[in-house]
Amino acid sequence: MRSVEYEDSFVKIAGLIGGEEYLKVARGLLNTDDATDEEIASATGLRINIIRKVLYDMFGKALITGIRVKDEKKGWFVYRWRAKKDQVFYR
Repeated sequence: MRSVEYEDSFVKIAGLIGGEEYLKVARGLLNTDDATDEEIASATGLRINIIRKVLYDMFGKALITGIRVKDEKKGWFVYRWRAKKDQVFYR
């Protein structure tokens, strides 16, 4: 795993929990507010099933929040994810 010494605490914690995939997802969440799993997959280059696994794990560990909204174009519900970066501290 590459050094995350000078990165955001949220990214550090994600890396400690799950390694490189978690780092990529955490960075993707920090770069976009209320991102969908598809948007994160596009930004990171990871497969959608990996993104969802990481998001659900991070949600279960209370590192992120998710809200369900209806996609007006497609007509189905999607989740928008947001990092709880202001609630994560790591030294």
